[in-house]
Amino acid sequence: MDTDIINSYLKKELWMDFEMAGSGIGEVRLHGYTDIAEEDKIIIKFKQVFMISAVTTFSYEGHGDFITVAQGETARNINMKFGVTKGHNVYILSNTDVGEDMFIIAKDVEAVFCNT
Repeated sequence: MDTDIINSYLKKELWMDFEMAGSGIGEVRLHGYTDIAEEDKIIIKFKQVFMISAVTTFSYEGHGDFITVAQGETARNINMKFGVTKGHNVYILSNTDVGEDMFIIAKDVEAVFCNT
């Protein structure tokens, strides 16, 4: 899935709280909601996950891109540091209430838009 679709959707929200959950071997999901008492608004699924460097709950702050694919020297440095196998992407999670960018290394990402 194109990360631009996810970013475009999230930019329409004032903020989005996320909770990370596993849902099977090699898959991690980010459940996004604006009110804990309501249903999810988006579920972002990372498939064939190699590594995660992130906290389990956080908030997207409603401005800028939330998810990007690392390119160039950034991707190279992460790949070398962690011995990432070929075919994986480094998905950077930014513009959150966490002080630093987080990342999830996986082969693919997709989103399910709920209650839209």
